[in-house]
Amino acid sequence: MTPAAPGRPIAVPSAAALAAYGAFALPLGFLALPLYVTLPDFYARQHGLQLALIGALLLVSRLADAVADPFIGRWIDRMRAGNGYGAAIILSVPMVACGFAGLFLAPPLEPVAASAWLLGLLLLSFAGFSLGSIAYHAWGVELASAPADRARVAGVREGFGLAGMLAGALAPQYAGMAATSAALAVLLLLTGTWLLLRAPSPAAPAPRGDRPDSWLLPLRRPGFGPLWAVFVANGIASAIPATLMPFFVRDALGAAEWFGPYLALYMVAGAVSIPLWIRLGGRIGLARAWLAGMALAVATFAWAFFLPGQSPETARLGFAAVCALSGIALGADLVLPTALLAGIIQRAGDADSRGGSYFGIWNFGAKLTLALAAGLALPLIGLLGYVPGVSNDAGALAGLAATYCLLPCVLKLAAGALLWRSRAALAGD
Repeated sequence: MTPAAPGRPIAVPSAAALAAYGAFALPLGFLALPLYVTLPDFYARQHGLQLALIGALLLVSRLADAVADPFIGRWIDRMRAGNGYGAAIILSVPMVACGFAGLFLAPPLEPVAASAWLLGLLLLSFAGFSLGSIAYHAWGVELASAPADRARVAGVREGFGLAGMLAGALAPQYAGMAATSAALAVLLLLTGTWLLLRAPSPAAPAPRGDRPDSWLLPLRRPGFGPLWAVFVANGIASAIPATLMPFFVRDALGAAEWFGPYLALYMVAGAVSIPLWIRLGGRIGLARAWLAGMALAVATFAWAFFLPGQSPETARLGFAAVCALSGIALGADLVLPTALLAGIIQRAGDADSRGGSYFGIWNFGAKLTLALAAGLALPLIGLLGYVPGVSNDAGALAGLAATYCLLPCVLKLAAGALLWRSRAALAGD
């Protein structure tokens, strides 16, 4: 395979090679829900930690992880110059496997020791995840150059990632944490080995006498700053419903028992929609296809605002449709932004030497969206009178519904306007 450079086409890999690349997203996706959903309740019940303390430790570890990502990305670029991305992938596997197992198979500990254990292993798990995911995404930039082919690479990767998320959501409930930890370790080992042995190998980087050391270089490349701003604004809009969904389903719709099926429907719809967005991106351009996904999300959540107060059957069936349609819109968010980013990296001539720096900043933005969404949405619903787990009045539930449904619409519209204004910088996609 030849290194990517402006104007030099790269043939998309075969289906087998693309599957070998995409499968590593399975264990990376598997991590998400156990770490963000299962872990707080686990440490509260098993080790007696207060939820406020667990939340503070999660916040500290997430902030440290986000800040470290740009520097990890630059370090991966330096490793890439010597031996490709393999070393970063190999190093990440035991860090993630041991960190995850240590978190959920901890021995009985006093609260102070449990707190230190939790923080230390969160930092280990997050560092391993960042190391592996940044190298993995940078590798994907070198696999295709045409817009539709870049979308195909991203689509295969994100399809495996969604399958991993669904498996990670179900495994703790039905298999327990010991089996879940073992399954993650096996998945990391098998898919990591398949990736290293069968995925297309990145070519040795071309000599570059002007290669700077600054990890800020991507911010000076045409198109990256505007695309990153769209990605963050859109990401906050998507993360707010994800943060508030349990409260909305339980208290606004009275359908707590349907939360699991709703979540599964959302993920399945996202996975099934990926080929649609790949094809649409190839036909009308990646940016326009992403705008279509944003429009679908806005229409869906605007409709969801009117579901509370309907009959239970109408509200529950209506929200199933919301999950399906917003899952389809999710497919656009998963595939198209990283395909657009790959085009920017390739046109700048940085695919074979600086992909880690781009994805370090990109991952920082992704983690920033989660923090900002929680920091915005949770205090807001509290100010509007909503209190979880009690009988809320109509005004408080209306505030919850407006924050869950309408605030994301406003942010999606802002992201769409930014994307429309930036379309000239994304020319060629």
